[in-house]
Amino acid sequence: MKGVSTVIATILMLMITIALAGVAYIYISGVMKGTAEKQIKVVDVTCTNNTDTGKAQYIVSIRNLDPRLTITSTELTFFVDGKLISSDAVSMNDIPPGGYAQATVNTTDDFSIGAAHRVKVVGPANSEEQPAYCY
Repeated sequence: MKGVSTVIATILMLMITIALAGVAYIYISGVMKGTAEKQIKVVDVTCTNNTDTGKAQYIVSIRNLDPRLTITSTELTFFVDGKLISSDAVSMNDIPPGGYAQATVNTTDDFSIGAAHRVKVVGPANSEEQPAYCY
């Protein structure tokens, strides 16, 4: 009987050690993800009528939350109501560290006063979605 309890104690100690190592790994991984670089924040979205085309146009104000790295316009992807917007239809400058930029997103959707839409911006480290109301 003495050998059985020693074996069980050893197995339990090994399981506890592995579990603690796993918890430490998950915690450290989460901390590292929390400091991910190049995060964005969508500050504002407005929907207007593109007078040249008569189609809906979205003005999206975006903030770069990274204090050290610039986010280039090619690192962002835009969706309106779940539909991917071609990069050719987006006009914007790069976002400096800690700075802001405005993106003009032209769509092929007809402009309709009072219509509500969802605009999603996918950045290098996160994505943000906000409603837009056409006026």
